[in-house]
Amino acid sequence: DETFLFWTEEDSNQFTNGVSGQKFDSSGNRLWGDTGKTIVPLGADAQIFVENVQVGTGALVFWVDEPSFNVATIEATKLDGSGNVVCAEFPVATDPVQPFGLVAAKAPSGVSALAWSDSRIGNNAIYIQNVNPDCSLGLHN
Repeated sequence: DETFLFWTEEDSNQFTNGVSGQKFDSSGNRLWGDTGKTIVPLGADAQIFVENVQVGTGALVFWVDEPSFNVATIEATKLDGSGNVVCAEFPVATDPVQPFGLVAAKAPSGVSALAWSDSRIGNNAIYIQNVNPDCSLGLHN
């Protein structure tokens, strides 16, 4: 059994943000080197609410990219078991509002589902989007 862990990375001044990850074997050994893999390099956008689901021996990684206060999108990428990018960064939700409470899960069919809340219609509402194993959105064939 292997476990994935993804997190937000910050510089020492907590000014620039990124997303990093690591894969561990069942004994807790780091499989992607001592520092793991950089998913999103340090930059000015805030990266928050990082989630992931295991897909085969790899992972789909999801996060909220916030270029300015209260304006954000949900982004994703897919990595193989060695940490190589299978699907380059792609948008999951592009309404320019602040999503929060992002959660991810995977169905037995292999389709991942993201749920979150945002205020695009005035009151906080809950939204859901599926992400297929091939990184496409929508119905899975």
